[in-house]
Amino acid sequence: MRVLREQAATALRAHAGTLLVAQALHELTGEREPLLAAAEAALVTGVRGAGEAARVVTGLGPAAARLTPALRTALGRTVDRRTTPEAETGLALALALWRIAGEADAVVPVLASVLDSSEGRPWFRRTTARAAREAAALGTAGRPLTARLEALLDDPTQAPSAVLGLLGVADPARLDRARPASTAPGPPRPRCTRQRPAPTSRAPATPCRRSALPP
Repeated sequence: MRVLREQAATALRAHAGTLLVAQALHELTGEREPLLAAAEAALVTGVRGAGEAARVVTGLGPAAARLTPALRTALGRTVDRRTTPEAETGLALALALWRIAGEADAVVPVLASVLDSSEGRPWFRRTTARAAREAAALGTAGRPLTARLEALLDDPTQAPSAVLGLLGVADPARLDRARPASTAPGPPRPRCTRQRPAPTSRAPATPCRRSALPP
């Protein structure tokens, strides 16, 4: 098996200038440099190539920090986000910048643009739903998107994604204040008494139920 892995790695290295081959090599051996080089080259090849490169390197996180300038440049070229390919690529690039460099100022405007472009365009719903779900990854940095996400709640096809986005960007303290009183923790339940109290005790016994017994 080891010999086969080495042979496969050697064959992949020979063609690692291609993004998908470099990705396979990274998954097989953990080699990162060929993947970064291939992604950097793909980011300048157009909308589709840039989107694929962004999706591939997003999982590397800060280890792909050297690609940050190229990601920013590619994102600057995706200006017409009312088309599905441009919107999908813009989302991928912005999310890569967020997960690699933590640049919320790059991803929030892109998500807002996609969410704004969805009205009256049913073919855009999948992209809109993805933008709403991805907003959750921003945490509180995505709060500027709250009003746009709330606007999606009236659309039954978008509501589930909008809810996920809203839960992700919500202020945890605000959620606690809004929590119904019935869900607040109450006083501890009395332990059941399997034997009658002592004759001198006036405390009533708490009847035991099978489901209430301690493990």
